[in-house]
Amino acid sequence: MRSTAAWATHPRNYRDCEWMAIHTGELLLGHTLDFFWGYFVVTAGQLASVLPRVRSHDWGMQAEIVLQLRAQLTTREVDWLAWEDPFFEGGDAAALKQARENSLAETRKRLDYVIPTLQILLESSK
Repeated sequence: MRSTAAWATHPRNYRDCEWMAIHTGELLLGHTLDFFWGYFVVTAGQLASVLPRVRSHDWGMQAEIVLQLRAQLTTREVDWLAWEDPFFEGGDAAALKQARENSLAETRKRLDYVIPTLQILLESSK
């Protein structure tokens, strides 16, 4: 799980969109899970046991894996899961963050994977 300090490094629209799914998961499942993980450790056996039931061929697969393994997961907040785009793209991190926060295209990009994840969460709670 990204800590409060790690989330503070992300553009606001990334954080707000992804937290819609995280909060929805809290409401439906009763605990906090990050469905858009950047770091996830499972054994090959665990992954092999869930992959045949994964239906998504996009970012929704991350949520499906978390949902299927949630009883076995141990989560902890970590500060080192900071926003990685400035590292990969170079340049000024503050300027890049501001540009992403002001970009409707970036917000739509986040919603393009969050909205299907919300549907996966709804279906899993039935």
